[in-house]
Amino acid sequence: MLKFAKILLTVIAFIYGLAPLIADISQSHVLNDHWPGHARFHTVWLLAITALLSLLSLNFIWRKSADHIHNLKFASVIGIIILTSFMIALLTLGSYGGALADPDHQIKILSFDANVFVFSCALVLQIIATIIVWRVSE
Repeated sequence: MLKFAKILLTVIAFIYGLAPLIADISQSHVLNDHWPGHARFHTVWLLAITALLSLLSLNFIWRKSADHIHNLKFASVIGIIILTSFMIALLTLGSYGGALADPDHQIKILSFDANVFVFSCALVLQIIATIIVWRVSE
């Protein structure tokens, strides 16, 4: 079961660390001339944070260590923090005038916004992996 959790955590780390880099370093976000420069700066900053935390998480998932369970717990918490932060931004976007996507670059999956669909699925899988990791250590 622990191997399954490691695989889930790995896939999810790529989702929150790599997928946004591919999607957001584009005309829809970072290279969008309609966005203020300061908003683009914060987007690049967020992308760098999540990409580097993804690498840190992958290191904790796969490195050999005497305290491997502790490392997996740490990696699982990183994913929970990143994905929950997305949900906080989503649930509060009306309070700060936010939007899920630029109308010219909106992508849907099964009639849901692609970001909401992918990150919601990732959060569910992250919770499952986190429960597995934390239960193994009991």
